[in-house]
Amino acid sequence: MQLNNCEHVLIASIIRFPDLYEKLELQTHMFQMDDVRNTLELFNELGKADIEELYRRSKIEANKYITPQQIVEYSNDKLIFKTHFTNNQIEVLENYKTNKLAHATNLYSNAPNRANKEYLEQVIQEVNSLQIQPKNTKQGVLLEILEELTIDKRNVVKTGLSNLDKKIDGFEPTQLNIVGARPSMGKTAFALALGINMAKQGNKVHFVSIETSEKKVAKRVLSNLSGVPLEKFKSANRMTTEEMDKASDAVDVFMDLDLTTYDVDKFTPNAARNILSKDKSKTNVLIIDYIQLMQSDREFNTERERLEDISRQLKILAKSTKSIIIVLAQLNRSVEQRQDKRPMMSDLKSAGGLEQDADVVMMLYRDDYYNKEQEESEFGKSIVECIVAKNKDGETGIVETQFYKPVQRFF
Repeated sequence: MQLNNCEHVLIASIIRFPDLYEKLELQTHMFQMDDVRNTLELFNELGKADIEELYRRSKIEANKYITPQQIVEYSNDKLIFKTHFTNNQIEVLENYKTNKLAHATNLYSNAPNRANKEYLEQVIQEVNSLQIQPKNTKQGVLLEILEELTIDKRNVVKTGLSNLDKKIDGFEPTQLNIVGARPSMGKTAFALALGINMAKQGNKVHFVSIETSEKKVAKRVLSNLSGVPLEKFKSANRMTTEEMDKASDAVDVFMDLDLTTYDVDKFTPNAARNILSKDKSKTNVLIIDYIQLMQSDREFNTERERLEDISRQLKILAKSTKSIIIVLAQLNRSVEQRQDKRPMMSDLKSAGGLEQDADVVMMLYRDDYYNKEQEESEFGKSIVECIVAKNKDGETGIVETQFYKPVQRFF
């Protein structure tokens, strides 16, 4: 049975395993679904998860509680596991915090008076204090591994770049991944290529650009999909009839892809949470270009503290929403002072705690940018080294990719 709403997943777990009710840490007001909230209020009234009494009352008031049909289905669902209960609670809590914070933010935005400001500060303090700690017991971890092996639950999303997939095997939900580079290395084109490849696999991809307009990003996507040089998208009269047809076909492909681009002046971890909490029917992939332009939801004294907080919040968000987050990062200028311009992990130091929080850190290097005798080919091809500097679950090393800059494609 496919359960997409985290609140129904949680109540299904309690119906399948009534003893889990004793481990419920959430209050009923934190639930948005009326049927789930009413069912939990009934259990509170009874002092236990009495499934027989729930079934009896549900037959009388089917619109108030979980329906009798759902009770039977949940009770017999073999794909509901006890070991996921804590993470289910965390997901419900994160949704509650997001909605409460959004409500308080909207109040203050619509009427920026002292009372609404104090209320917003109070809500921020409250949501930051609400936490559920994962129960990482030995037994729980081993059971999760067994479940994954039994039903092949590992959900790896390939990058679409064969050499890179051989090295890192792809991205997994809950991962925070970093793509670092100096300017002009092609990191935006690289990130968009990854996003397009992952959207083609049926995932829901969100590309947030804080620096580039949505129209410019869309042109990059269309160039990639059509094979028509990006330069020609500046004006229709630059294209041949054949190129116009290819561009038109690319628009249709882009429309069908679950790839959304966002053009924002301000982007915070809370804004990221709002995006990732809306639709969980597919694996969500969030790509942010780039982290140094992000703002925190709180005030900090230093730039490093701000970036460390953003990094930490994004890592928590990836885990709580079971999403893949890919963040672009500008590297230190100190790269330019070295003889060998290949970036290293230490070049991320100015980007807060990214190197600690990230599951995978990749850095891009184009030799032809620094060594003009190695200039790109007549087709605009450059060799871009993708340096896998950190990989928590696998190999590190250098992967060579081919970057066709005119059409924004990576292979």
